[in-house]
Amino acid sequence: MNKKIITFALFLLSALVASAQTDGNKSNADKRVFEGELQYRSEENYNEMVVNTSFGMSYNGARSTRYIIKGDKVLYIDECTHVHTLIDGNGVTIYSDLINKGIHLDQFSEYAQCMLNTYSKDGISYLGVKVTPTLYRFENEGTATLMDRTADYVKGRIENASASTDFDIYAFSSFIMPKAYTAMVMRGIETDGVIGKTVWKVTNIIGNAMNGVSDKIKRSVYKKMSKIAGTNVAPSTDVKGYCMIKLTDIKERVVDDAEFALPADIKISSNSESSLRKRAASMTLLTDFYKENHAYLLKHSMYPTQVNREVVFSIDEEWDF
Repeated sequence: MNKKIITFALFLLSALVASAQTDGNKSNADKRVFEGELQYRSEENYNEMVVNTSFGMSYNGARSTRYIIKGDKVLYIDECTHVHTLIDGNGVTIYSDLINKGIHLDQFSEYAQCMLNTYSKDGISYLGVKVTPTLYRFENEGTATLMDRTADYVKGRIENASASTDFDIYAFSSFIMPKAYTAMVMRGIETDGVIGKTVWKVTNIIGNAMNGVSDKIKRSVYKKMSKIAGTNVAPSTDVKGYCMIKLTDIKERVVDDAEFALPADIKISSNSESSLRKRAASMTLLTDFYKENHAYLLKHSMYPTQVNREVVFSIDEEWDF
């Protein structure tokens, strides 16, 4: 049981790398299906707990990312960590072009569903633990001008037993996006459109995520998580983070299917998660993958420069990263 709780707690931390967008007010007749490439620049800041338990996925500083989109296929490329995430009808494949390794998760595997539905109205369930929003509110605040386009402006807040997340979002609702894109960018917020700019802030209290768990198991969990985090983890330990993301380029173009092909030298491990043991194995494969990629970045002086500033810009300000 303690392994299940630790696994789920780590999953909740890794799921902090997320963002959101808005659905807008246009009818489908006014929209067109997007095919092409989106480029983003972001700045993130997390407390020590998140950074130390993310295995290199989360860091404090700037990040450049790209999305290549065609039909129901989406390839997400983190240019700073060299991690690629391919989502298609076969599931989710995560791989690194540095260590030439990756892992494939079935489309309906629990971890894949959790990764892509962190902020779903229906909540998430992983290894028998169910987390459902207690508050799910998004309100239209009008429009704004961004990149010489009109964007819808939405403010939102999502709460569950352990976390609260606030969103400010600009989105271009003139585009119809595949579910894979909205799942990857928004982690389960069901909406259409291209995200143009967003600010989100999250606070998560560790102890609230383990309501109903025995004191004995809790002590074991906190001890193990403290060792991983490199700092004392207690029921009152909070997990904090903010992220500011802006679209820097939008290219509507014809995308060749070959752009989604896995490189020939990438070795992919696969796990169907058809049993509890396999579900745990999937998480182990992923954490081992992220650890190895992180080690490579550090060894070759490629890991992104850390910028420890707790400055949350307003969505209507000019950003300097």
